[in-house]
Amino acid sequence: MLSLQERLSISEALSDRGEHEAALAQLSDLRTGLSPSDAAHLHLVQGSIIARSGRLQDALTELRMAEALANAGSRVDVALEVEVTRASIHAALGEYTRAIPLMTRAIRALASHPELAELHRDAVAELESYQQLFASRS
Repeated sequence: MLSLQERLSISEALSDRGEHEAALAQLSDLRTGLSPSDAAHLHLVQGSIIARSGRLQDALTELRMAEALANAGSRVDVALEVEVTRASIHAALGEYTRAIPLMTRAIRALASHPELAELHRDAVAELESYQQLFASRS
C-alpha cells in the first residue's frame, strides 16, 4: 500500500501530464482517517489539481478547506502554499488587485521560513509577473 506522500506525488505527476481527472481519482478515497495536518496537504494538492483543470472557483473552495485544516494541524508550510496558490488563481482570473496583496503577504511570511526558500523564490517571480501584467492593463 502506498503512503499518502507517494499517492500525492503520483497525483501531481499525473496532473503535470494533463491527466487531472486521473490525478483526482488517485486521491478520492483518502479523505477519511487523516490527521488535520495530512488532510490539509491533501486538500492543497487537490485544490492545485482542480485549478490546473481550469475549475478555478472549485479550486478556491478546496483551498479554503486546506487552509482551515492547515491552521488546525499547525502546518505553516501548507497554509503559506495555499496563500501562494490562491494568489495564482486570482491572477488567472485577471483579479490582480486581489492577487498582488495576497502574494505580497505570502512573500513576507515566507521570508521567515528558510525551509520554504524555493516557494519564496517562486512567489517573488510570480509577483513580479503579476505587477507587470497589472501595469500593462492600466
